[in-house]
Amino acid sequence: MGGEATKIKEYTLEKSKQFVVYVIENFSEHLSDELLILGFKNLFKSEKDFYRHLFKHGIPDEWKLSFVETRHIKLTWKDIKHLLEQHPQDFKKFAKQYFMEILKALAHPTTTFYEIPFEGAKPNIVIFSGHHRRVVITLEGEKLQSSYILKGQVEDYIKERKHRSISFLEVGIDEELRELARQIRNLYKRLGGHS
Repeated sequence: MGGEATKIKEYTLEKSKQFVVYVIENFSEHLSDELLILGFKNLFKSEKDFYRHLFKHGIPDEWKLSFVETRHIKLTWKDIKHLLEQHPQDFKKFAKQYFMEILKALAHPTTTFYEIPFEGAKPNIVIFSGHHRRVVITLEGEKLQSSYILKGQVEDYIKERKHRSISFLEVGIDEELRELARQIRNLYKRLGGHS
């Protein structure tokens, strides 16, 4: 088991770094908000994924509740597209804020997790920022799946993911990932973020 655990640790750290490096390389130039949001959208598997996750995790409840009667309602892709067409400036503002929150989490990683959610699935890599209580979840370190703030304790999150997944292991971080996080902090500040 020791050899397998070492492989998983190496894989998880490699994929975490791969994702962070991709973010650094693609967002380090001075980009207009439109190009920044386009690049952010391209981190997701599809435009539909991007807007669904933005709507679920990146748009304040107060704004959503002015269009839907309950925060627990799941809007269809058609509903979200309709709102996007009616309120493009709001969506741009929320997309940039969501991106900045993800950057803030990547700038302060505390640990990483390796997860296989179900039989036949590719591994998810989870980067957790204890400082900001946010998880950034990627698919094999290549595409962003989601990012959100944990509501409960990280121990509860781990227990729930272990219960739901085939495999869920805490891996940690290393010095190389810490160094990349420093670069993300610089990027975050250049884009106008404040810790």
